[in-house]
Amino acid sequence: MAQFNLARIRYNWKNVWLPGATYIKDDIVRNGGNTYICMVGHVSDQTSFKTDLTATPGKWLLNAEGYAWKNNWQVNVRYAVNDLFKYNGVIYRVLEEHLSNSNATTGISADLGKLQAYAKTPNWRIDWTPATRYRVDDLVKYGGILYQCLEEHTSSTTVAGLEQDQSRWDIVARSDDWKSNWTVSTRYVKDDLVRYGATLYRCNTGHTSATTTILGLEQDSAKWDTVLEGIVYKGEWQGNLDSSGIRYKVGDIVKYGPTLWKCKTAHSSLASFDEAKFDIWCPGLGYEAVWNSAAVYQPGDIVIYGGYTYVSMTNNTSSPPSVTGVFYEGESLQGLYDWELMITGYQMKGEWDNGTAYRTGDVVRNKGFVYIAVRDSTGQQPDALDPESRGYYDPGSTRSTEGSVNMYWQLLITGIYYRGEWLTSQAYVLGDIVAHKGTTYKCIQAHAGDDSSLVTPDLDTTNSYWVTYIGGTPGNVLQYRGDLRTHDGSNHTKLAIGSPGQALKVVNGTGTWERLGEVAKVYYVAPGGKDDAGFGLTISAPFASIKYATQYILQDEANRAPATIFVSTGLYEEITPINVPAGVAIVGDELRSTTVKPRVGYETLDMFRVRNGCGIRNMTLQGMSGVLGSADNYGAQVPNTGAYVALDPGSGPADTSVWITNKSTYVQNVTTIGTACIGMKIDGALHNGGNKSIVANDFTQVITDGIGMWCNADGKSELVSVFTYYCHIGYYCTAGGKIRATNGNNSYGKYGSFAEGELASETPITCTLNNRYYDAEAPVVYNNANKIFGLGYTHAGEAYDDATFTVTGSGSGVEVDNDFIEQRNASISEIRMLDPGDSSLPGGRGHLTGIRNSAQSGTNLNIKIAQSDAETTPAKYVGRAILTVSNISAADPTRVGNPLDAPYTYTGVTGTSNNPFATTSLMTFTVVIDNTGAASVTVTNGGDSHRIGDTITILDSALGNFGAANLTFQVGTISESMLIFIEEGKGVGQYAIIDEYFITTKQINCIRPSDGKRGWDHIVPGTAIETSLDGSTTYRIEPRIEVAKPTYATASNNTNITDTWQPVAGGVGTTMVAFPATHSNKALYSDAGGSSWSAAIVDNDFVRPTCMVKCKGKLKYFIALGNGTKANLSTAGTAWGSTAYNITQRPWVDIAEGPFSATSHTVYAIADDSDELAKSTTDGTSWTYVSSGMGTGLKHIRYGNGKWMAVKADGTAYESIDNGTTWTSTTRVCPTTYNVTDFAYGNGLFVAAVKPNGTASFPFNPATPSTAISDGTSATTMTFGLPSTFYISDTNSSEGANNATWRPVASSGIINELEWGLDYSDGVFCAVDTAGNIRTSDGGDVWVTQSQITPPAGAFRPKVNPMTGGAGPKFLVIDSSSTATVNSIKTGAQAQMRATTDTGRITKFVMTETGSGYDSANPPVIHIHDTQKTQEANIQVRIKDRVLGQPIFKNRGALYTKFNAVTIVGNGFIDKYQTGGEVIVDNLTLLPSPGDNLRFPSITDIIYKIGTATVISGTAPNIRAKISIAPTMGIQESPEHNESLTIRQNYSQVRLTGHDFLDIGTGNFAETSYPLLYTEGYGSVNEPQQPQETQEYNGGRVFYASTDQDGNFRVGELFKVEQSTGIVTINASQFDLAGLDELRLGAFILGGTNAVIREFSKEQTFVANSNSIVPTQRAVAAYIQSRISGGGSNIAANALTAGTCKFSQINHLSNTGGLPINLPVAVHVAKMPGGTLVAQAFNNINNDMGAMMDSFDDLEGSDGYYNDGGNGYGGTQ
Repeated sequence: MAQFNLARIRYNWKNVWLPGATYIKDDIVRNGGNTYICMVGHVSDQTSFKTDLTATPGKWLLNAEGYAWKNNWQVNVRYAVNDLFKYNGVIYRVLEEHLSNSNATTGISADLGKLQAYAKTPNWRIDWTPATRYRVDDLVKYGGILYQCLEEHTSSTTVAGLEQDQSRWDIVARSDDWKSNWTVSTRYVKDDLVRYGATLYRCNTGHTSATTTILGLEQDSAKWDTVLEGIVYKGEWQGNLDSSGIRYKVGDIVKYGPTLWKCKTAHSSLASFDEAKFDIWCPGLGYEAVWNSAAVYQPGDIVIYGGYTYVSMTNNTSSPPSVTGVFYEGESLQGLYDWELMITGYQMKGEWDNGTAYRTGDVVRNKGFVYIAVRDSTGQQPDALDPESRGYYDPGSTRSTEGSVNMYWQLLITGIYYRGEWLTSQAYVLGDIVAHKGTTYKCIQAHAGDDSSLVTPDLDTTNSYWVTYIGGTPGNVLQYRGDLRTHDGSNHTKLAIGSPGQALKVVNGTGTWERLGEVAKVYYVAPGGKDDAGFGLTISAPFASIKYATQYILQDEANRAPATIFVSTGLYEEITPINVPAGVAIVGDELRSTTVKPRVGYETLDMFRVRNGCGIRNMTLQGMSGVLGSADNYGAQVPNTGAYVALDPGSGPADTSVWITNKSTYVQNVTTIGTACIGMKIDGALHNGGNKSIVANDFTQVITDGIGMWCNADGKSELVSVFTYYCHIGYYCTAGGKIRATNGNNSYGKYGSFAEGELASETPITCTLNNRYYDAEAPVVYNNANKIFGLGYTHAGEAYDDATFTVTGSGSGVEVDNDFIEQRNASISEIRMLDPGDSSLPGGRGHLTGIRNSAQSGTNLNIKIAQSDAETTPAKYVGRAILTVSNISAADPTRVGNPLDAPYTYTGVTGTSNNPFATTSLMTFTVVIDNTGAASVTVTNGGDSHRIGDTITILDSALGNFGAANLTFQVGTISESMLIFIEEGKGVGQYAIIDEYFITTKQINCIRPSDGKRGWDHIVPGTAIETSLDGSTTYRIEPRIEVAKPTYATASNNTNITDTWQPVAGGVGTTMVAFPATHSNKALYSDAGGSSWSAAIVDNDFVRPTCMVKCKGKLKYFIALGNGTKANLSTAGTAWGSTAYNITQRPWVDIAEGPFSATSHTVYAIADDSDELAKSTTDGTSWTYVSSGMGTGLKHIRYGNGKWMAVKADGTAYESIDNGTTWTSTTRVCPTTYNVTDFAYGNGLFVAAVKPNGTASFPFNPATPSTAISDGTSATTMTFGLPSTFYISDTNSSEGANNATWRPVASSGIINELEWGLDYSDGVFCAVDTAGNIRTSDGGDVWVTQSQITPPAGAFRPKVNPMTGGAGPKFLVIDSSSTATVNSIKTGAQAQMRATTDTGRITKFVMTETGSGYDSANPPVIHIHDTQKTQEANIQVRIKDRVLGQPIFKNRGALYTKFNAVTIVGNGFIDKYQTGGEVIVDNLTLLPSPGDNLRFPSITDIIYKIGTATVISGTAPNIRAKISIAPTMGIQESPEHNESLTIRQNYSQVRLTGHDFLDIGTGNFAETSYPLLYTEGYGSVNEPQQPQETQEYNGGRVFYASTDQDGNFRVGELFKVEQSTGIVTINASQFDLAGLDELRLGAFILGGTNAVIREFSKEQTFVANSNSIVPTQRAVAAYIQSRISGGGSNIAANALTAGTCKFSQINHLSNTGGLPINLPVAVHVAKMPGGTLVAQAFNNINNDMGAMMDSFDDLEGSDGYYNDGGNGYGGTQ
C-alpha cells in the first residue's frame, strides 16, 4: 500500500535566502522583493542567488514578485532583483542581481543597465560645497539662489565657486542672501547682500573679495550693484600719523575742523586730509586762537592774525590771513580765498623793531609816533614815506592818503620822543627831539645822522629834516653832556668831554683829557665794564665781557696782539665759544674769585678755543652740562658737550692762523666744574699741521660723568699737577693722542686713565713675518761617550739641497760629509705642539716624566732594570691591559638557573689567562647572562701584560655554578705600553717597546718597533745590537711615540707599448721614465700615477740605456748610459740629448753620483769589461777616465760616508777615499758562499743583496727537521740550502780604504734563493726578487715583508729603480720578458721619535728619523703610548719636502762625552711658527722704536708691544730684523709665514709719573657720596675697581708709576709693592740687576763677590762654562751622572763606591760586602808583584753561521714568547 508524507506536500518558509545554506524542495525564500520555491534540494552558492537561479536544471522557481526597500544606495553591497534603493533624488529598482560599485565617486554609473528608475524627486543637499560629487536633480543653496543639478559632476574649488559649472545647474528659486558687513578674503556669490560703509550692495558676479581693507570692496566694484545709499558718522577724521590709516567709504561722515564732510570716494586716509575725496555736508565755525603757520586749518576755523580776526574758507596751511584783506559782507567766499576778514582790531606790539615780523592790525610806536600795520611786513620802517604823502589810518585800506602809494603802516597818533644830544651815529625818525648846542630840534623827516649830504640841526636852514622846537641861549658853547666851559683869557670856550677811560689833567697850564694807566696790548675786563669802543684799555674803563675783549683784539690782531687780558674778580656769563687770539693770555684775579660760565643756552659749546701761545690762568670755569653718549666697543662714553679749553678749529683743518706753531697754550691754576662735559680737549684732527698741543699746570677737573683731559688724533698735552674728580674718564687718549703727566691724580669716577686706538692718518711701518729664517734644529746629539751617533731633530726643515752640519763638543775628529746629504720627501718636518684650547698648558697631562736608572744586565732581547726600582706592578711600564674582548664562548642554556630570573649580572668577576706572564690578580669583569645563556663581558679592570688573542677563562662557579662549561673569551684590544731607551753605556742608542715586566727578577722583555719582533732597534740604522748589557747601561723608561706607517701600494702601469725593456727605469717628482728595448719610441715618460705614457723626445744618437742616475747636484740631470758612444742627458725625462755628449763605448753597467752641491758634483760609471772608470764633473756633458786597477767584472758602484765602493758579482770589493782617484781592495762584501745580485747605499749604510751559491750544515730540531735552531740545545745537524739575504756595512772614510766591516742583517725575512734587486730612496730600502717578493727596510738592518707583486710576463729583473722627489719614495721594477707593463711600488720610511716630558707634559718631540711618503692632506696619526697620561697632547703633524735626514759621517769622532751640539746651515729652512718674545721679520720699511704697536692681521684680540728691534741684514725699506715683543707670542696665536704686519708709532698713550689713583670705580659725584665714602665705607655697588685705573684698548697704552688709595705702589703691570703687607710682585720677562752691589732675598745675600747671576739653567752639559749661570738641581745631577758614566772624565773624591766596589785612599780597592771582586775583561797590569797573569784566549763564533741562524730565526714569526729566566712558554727560542 502506498505511503504519503504530508510534509512533502506543504511549503516551508525559510525567510531570506542565505549563501552556503541547505535547501530542500518546496522551501520558500525571499530574495530581494521576490519569493522563490526550491525545485531541487541543494546547498546554496556561497556568493550569489543568481548562480543558483540560473543553474541548469533550475534550483528555484519564481513564486511571487514584490519589492524590498534598501534605503540609500551603498558601495560593495549585493543587490537582488526588485530591491529598491534611493540614489540622490531617484528611487531605483534592481533588474538584475549584482554587487554594487566599490567607487562612491562614480556611484551607480557602472550598473545603470541593471537598474530601472522607479520614482524621481529632487535631492536636497543644503549649501553648495566645493570638491563635492553632485548628481542630477540635486538641490543646493548657493547664496540667495536655489539650484537644481542638470548634469552629474564634481564641484570646483572655493575660489572658482559654482560659477565654474554654471551650465550644469538650473535656477529653481531666487532671493537675496544677507551677509552683513563686507569682509576681506570672502567668497561672495550672486544676490549676496552686504553693507559697506553706509551703502547696501548686491553681488552680481561671484568672486572672492579683496585681501585687505585698503583695497576694499572698490577693487571689485563692477561685481556689485548699489541697493541703498545712506550715511554713517565716523567722528573726527583720522590720518595715518599714528596708525596705518582709516578706510573711509562712500557715505561716511567725518568731522574735520568745525565742518562735517561726506565721503564721496572710498579711500584710506593719509597724513593729511584729502579734500578732493569729500564734500562739505554741514559747514561750521571753530575758534582756533592765534594763527599758526604750522597749523592745518579747515573751513570755518576762526583765528586772530595781528589785530584782525579771520575765518578760514579752505583747507590750508601756511597761508597768512591778511594776504587778501577782504571784508566779510555776507556773501560766500568759499573757494575764492583762503581767509575772510571778520573783525578789525588792534594788537599792541610796543616799540618798532627792525627784525620783528608784523601782521595786519599790529600797533607799534616808532619813537614819538604810533602806527598800525595794514600789511604784513618785516623791516619796513613805519615813517619811510614823505610826510606829504603819509597815509593816515583808513581801515581796510593799504594806500596812502592820496591813494597813490602802497603802504605797510598807517599813522594813528603823532607825538614826540626825546633822543638826547644829537649824534652823527644815530638814525632819526619823525617826532624825535634832540639837543644841540643848547637848542632842541624836532625831526620832520627820517634820516641817518651821519649822512654826508645832511647838515647839523643848527645849520638846516631849509628845515628839510629839523625844525627848532625850543630855542637856546645865544653864545652857549656847550654841546654834549660832559662838555666843560672854560676861559682862554679872552672868551668862554668849550673843553669837550673826553673818551671813556680818560682823566682830566693840566698840561702846560691848560686842562686836557688823557688816559690814566693805559699800557699797550694790555686789556681789562671787569663787572660794570662796557663792551664798546674806547673801553677795555684801562682798568678804570674795562670791557664787560671776555668774549668782547678777544673779539676786539681779533679786529686788529696784527697791532693788538700778543696781549694780556686781565679779568677782575667777578662772575662772567659769556656767550661761547670764546676764540682766543694767538699770543693772548687771559688772566683772572684769583682762581676762586674769578668765575666764568656760559650764558644760558650755551652750556654745550666750547668755552675757550685757543691758538698758538695762548694762556688761561687763575679762574674757575663752570656751568657746562650735557649727557653721556652710548658706550663704544670698549666701554668709553663721550659727552655731547664741548670742552672748557679746546683747540680753535678756525675755518677748517687747513686754517694755519689757528695752528700751534711754536708755543703751546698754557693753562695754569684753573679749576673746571661741570656735568657730562670735557675739561680740556686737544683734537689733532682740527689742524693739518703745527704741534697740536696744550700744556697745563695746577689744573683741576671736577666734572661728574665727564672727561677730564682728552687728546684725540695726534693731539698732545703735558700735564703737571692736573687732577680729575668724579669723571667718567680722567685722562683719555684716542686715535693717537698723547698725554704725558706727572704728579697728578685721577680720583673717583668710573675710569682713571684710558688709551684707545691709533692715529688713522699715520703711514704705518710695514714688514712681513719670516717664519723661515732659521735652519733645521737638532738640539739632541746622540753619542756613546766616544763617537757621535746621530741627531735628534725638533724641526728638520724643508727645501734642503745643501746643508752644512757643524758638530762641537768635548771630543774631536768628527767629520760630516756635507757634500752628500740625506733628504726626505713627504716627510715630517715638525711635530708642532698646539694649544689645548682650554686654560691648561700644551703637551697633555699626566705623562711619565721618565724613569732613569742603571741596568743590572741584559741581552739582545731583554734588560734587567735596576734592583732599586720601586715599581710594584707591571702596569706602569707594560700597560697592555685588556680594553675589549672578542670571541666569547657560545650561548649555553645551562648557565641560566631560571630563565624568568634572567638576565643575571655578575660584577667583580675574576678569571685566568693562558698567558703566564699576564697580571690577572687585579683583572675583573662584569658578566651579564641573558635568558638564552649568552654572555656579554665588560672589562672593569684589565690587569696588564696581556697580548691580543690571549684566552681568558672564567669558572662556572663564578657565574652561578649552574653546571655549565667555563666561560672563555679572547683579548680583543689592549692598552699601550712604554718605551725603554738606553741613554748611556753599553747599548746606548738602542730602544724597544716594553712587552713584559717581571717584578721579582726586574727583567723587561723587549719588542723592536721596526717589525714587532723581539729585540732592540737602534737610532743609527745598521748599528749592531749589543748582545750583553751591563751596569754601565743607563736606561730611561718613557712614553712611546708611534707614528703611523706611510701608505704602501703597488701598481701595474700600462705603457701601451709591448716590448722587452731595458733594465733601468726611474723618475723624478711626478714623472716616471722607462726605456723599451726595441721599440721605435726609445724613451717614455708618464704622469705620477703611470696611467698615461708619452714618447720622450730623443735625437738620432740616443743610446738605449743599461744604467741611469738622477743627479742631486749641480744641474740635477738624468744621465743614462748604454753600450754606445754617447751619453744620454735629460733635465726632466721628457726630452733627451745625446749627440753632443761623447763617451767611450763600453758595456756600462752601473753609474752613481758622489759628493754634490748646487755648483759641483762627481759621477762615476763602471763597465764590466774594463777596470777603467768614466768620470764626469760636468753633468755628463764630458767625461774623463780613471784606471782603477780593479780588473774586469765590476757590477756595482756607490758612494757614501766619504767613500766610493765598487763591487763585483762574487763579492770582491774595492774602496776609494780620495773621490775615485785611487782604489784599494777591501774586505769582501759577503762570504764566498754568496754572490752579490745588487748593491745600494743610503742613510749611512752600504747594503748588498746576496744570493747563495752553496750549502751549509746547521743544528736542527729533530721534531721539525725543516727548522734550523740556534739556541745550542741540539747537537744534531743537517745540510740546509742557504737563503738569499742582505749584508750591510757602515764603513766610512775615517777607517781607511781597505778595512770595511760587513755583517748580515738582523732580519731579512727571506727564505728563498732567488736573485734580489734593491735600491734606496728617501729613508727606505726596497728589495724585489725575480718572483715579485718584496722586502722594505727603513734602516737596512731589519726588513719587513710586503705584499707580493706578480711579474706581468716572466720574471722581474733583479734590479730596483728608485724615483726621487715627489710624494715620497717610489720604486720601479722591470720584467725581463716582453710586456706592456712597468710595475711600481709606493712606500715610505716610518718616522721615529721620542718625547721630552717635564712635570707631566710633553715639551717637545725629538725625531731621529723624519720618515717619508706621507700625505700632507692626511698626515699620519701620532700615537702617544703612555700608561700614566690623563690627557692627550694636541699636536699638528707638518709634512714637507726635501726634509733633512741624519747627517752622513765620514768620521764619527772620538771622546765626545759632553757639551755636544750641532749647528746646521743650508739652502733650506724651517717653517717654524714663531712663539715667545721675539719674531723675525723681512721687508721692514723702517726700524721701529721701543713701545711701538705691532699688529698681526690674523690676531685680532692682541696688539703686541715692541721692545727692541735688531737689524739682521739689509737697509730700509728692506730690513731683516729681530723684534722683541710683549706679551709673548702663544702657540695658538702664532701666525703663518709671510703674513703682512703693520707697526704703528702714533698710538694713543698716557704716560704717568708719580700719579695717584684714588678710589677709581666708585662713580660720579652722586654715586661716590663723598664724604660718606670715607665716613661710612664703600657700598657693594660702587666699591673701588683697581682694573679700571688704567684701560688699554685697540693699541692704546697707559704707562704709569702710581699709588692707590691704600698706598700700594705699581709700575705698570710689571712691578707692584703692597705696602700693607710688604709683598713685592715682579712680572717681567727680564730682570736686570746690573749695577747692584748686593741683593738680599730673605736670609740669602748675593753680593760682595762681584758675581753676577743672569740665568738659572736646566741645561745638563754645562756647555756655557759660565760664572753667571746657576744650574738647577736636576741639571747638576744629570751632569754628575754623565761625568761618572761617560768613561772619559776624572773624578776628584775621597772615596767612590760603585755597586759594592769601593775606591779610596788613592790606591786602595776593596769590596764593601766582603765579596770577591770579579774582573770579567782583560786587565793590563803594569806591575804585579808576586806572580804573572795567565793569558786567556776566546773563540769567535763563525760569522756566516750567525747570519744563517738569524735568517731562520725569523721563521718563528712574531707570536713567540720570551724566556723570563727558565719559565718560558709558547714558541721555540
